[in-house]
Amino acid sequence: MLYLSRREGEAVMIGDHIRVVTTMVRRHRVCIDITLDYGLSTATLQRSSLVPGKPQYIRHGMFVMLRRTSRHGAKLGFKAPDSIPVHRQEIYDKIREALHADA
Repeated sequence: MLYLSRREGEAVMIGDHIRVVTTMVRRHRVCIDITLDYGLSTATLQRSSLVPGKPQYIRHGMFVMLRRTSRHGAKLGFKAPDSIPVHRQEIYDKIREALHADA
């Protein structure tokens, strides 16, 4: 499981099309939006409220779980098949920029 810290409004990309956005962080609860992003079209898969230790199924062997919250944000755990990369949104964007710059 990959653990990443996220604040409200920050996102994680799972593969190239699944975005998990942290929409609210409270004392023992985090709300997230999970969307499918295909360039020009975006579809919301689900809106979920996470509590510590209870995994939330996304799809096809992918899960997200709240590990803990703090005053700075939340520590989220992500599990995906080994063939699917998981990146913070800002890192994902830099990778995409580098790939397009080389083309």
